[in-house]
Amino acid sequence: MSNRKCPIFCLGLLSLFLGCNRASVESAKTDNVEWAEPIQLDRSLQERMGTRFSEPSTRFFEVPEFTSITLPFGNSGHAIWGASGRDHLGNIYLGISYSGGGPLSAALCRIAPGETEATSLGDTLSYLKYVVDDPEVEQAKIHSKPVQSDDGYIYFTSMDERGEKPDGSTLPIWGSHLWRLDPMAEEVYWEHVRAFPDALIATNCTGKFVYALGYFGHVLYQYDTETGSIRSNTVGSVGGHISRNFLVDLNQNAYVPRITPTGSSFKVELVQLDPELNELGVFPLTDYDVTADFRSHGIVSYAALKNGDLVFVTAKGALYRVVTASGQPSSLERLGWIHPEGESYSAFLVCPDGEQVLCSLSRAKQAKQFQWLTYDLQENSQTATDLDLPPDSPLLDALAYGCNTIDDDGNAFIVGQHNWDPFVLRVSWSQE
Repeated sequence: MSNRKCPIFCLGLLSLFLGCNRASVESAKTDNVEWAEPIQLDRSLQERMGTRFSEPSTRFFEVPEFTSITLPFGNSGHAIWGASGRDHLGNIYLGISYSGGGPLSAALCRIAPGETEATSLGDTLSYLKYVVDDPEVEQAKIHSKPVQSDDGYIYFTSMDERGEKPDGSTLPIWGSHLWRLDPMAEEVYWEHVRAFPDALIATNCTGKFVYALGYFGHVLYQYDTETGSIRSNTVGSVGGHISRNFLVDLNQNAYVPRITPTGSSFKVELVQLDPELNELGVFPLTDYDVTADFRSHGIVSYAALKNGDLVFVTAKGALYRVVTASGQPSSLERLGWIHPEGESYSAFLVCPDGEQVLCSLSRAKQAKQFQWLTYDLQENSQTATDLDLPPDSPLLDALAYGCNTIDDDGNAFIVGQHNWDPFVLRVSWSQE
């Protein structure tokens, strides 16, 4: 084991939080946990952004190779809904979600550098039993990206779906949980950080604050890894709509969509919140695609750039760039459509050189097959290439996700669902 201290759990902790209002969650602290002594990592810019940048090269305009990664759970599981992340050691983390008969228990696995097989890090209910004494509790999904904080821990959220209503009127029965694990420990152990009544669908972190986005209402939670305190800001959404991603820059500003009903339509804005969760800027968003239920996905992918800027894609395929600034409002630029034909669903996105080339796996509107996209940020031009895939490729009939996560060798990772099972593909460009 590492020299960090293990937490002390108390059965029934969940009952302290579920069913209470957000104000009580916000003011509570987890006093029954013996916290580890802080270990502050000296992380590079790209490590703080959760990615890796390679030297600029024309090879990134080429179609890469796809290599299947073996998962430790065989054919069990349902999907990996974009839940991919990395640590400073080069390990890749993946969250496995489940569906079907209960009780459902989302799982976590890890790919060591250079390996083609993932290893199991355990499942949610195996650790939640130390917190909740109820055989019916469920945590079906790890939908959030595992992210690393300055304290060295990997943070991620699990969530329930049972009992929720897509119109936003009813939260899931068992809510969500924030977890962390020590990637430097010899033995894997999930530490329970906090329970929430909301369903926490996404996480992000570039420093000491771990942010999580919950439905309903686009509630942004901020967890301070130094003090253990938590606060929140309800940015605003409509019905059951929830964005699948949000952004955090190197100044620890968060960017969350706000949806406001306007008669028969909706006004959509991107809200910039500073580390105190005060609104610092508000920017209009077009071609975001809103329905008042689960069908619209908001921001479906994003990638970080070397200079600290962020690019993201909406569910309709609109490409935006956040030009970040310190201590003042950033600016938002619409670059156009990421696909040369216009509207598309492009939920996989990376920028391997951190400067010029965006790479995406995309389906144009009404298209049945994926294409490989490259977008030149310097020329503002796009190229879509049909893929020559073998008959057994999961990309022939899949839901595909994954963004920003690149390993130390410059490989990206496509994750998703194929034939109702999770899959992972390592994306590798030719070497010069």
